[in-house]
Parts: sequence; C-alpha cells; structure tokens
Amino acid sequence: GFQAVLLYRISNWAYNLKIPILPRAINWYSRFLTSSDISYAAHIEEGLLIIHGMGVVIGETAVVGNRVT
Repeated sequence: GFQAVLLYRISNWAYNLKIPILPRAINWYSRFLTSSDISYAAHIEEGLLIIHGMGVVIGETAVVGNRVT
C-alpha cells in the first residue's frame, strides 16, 4: 500500500506539471509492482492508508478525503 500511494504522489505531481508521458509510465509501473491501480488524475487528500492493496482500483474521477483507510 505504501509503495502504491508513494508512486501515485509522484505521478500526480508530474500530471499537475503537465509532463506528457511520465505520469502514465509511473502508473503502469505501479500497477505492475503493487497490483493496485491508482489513477494519476484522482484527487486524494493526505493520510490515505491502504492496508492490503491487492486489486485496489481508484479511478481518475475519484475524490478521497483526509485520513481514509
């Protein structure tokens, strides 16, 4: 879970800077590494905790609030 959220933060940062291919590449690598799909365009506040991340999917239109488990 920690790796998936960390890679999401990096890909979201690149997405917000309008870097064209990097967010998608990081997202692909994250899916391969963690078996979790967290879209780089999703809006996730601070404090997200994913205990067992196998098969977790957070789409690009998702809005996740503060301190969510």
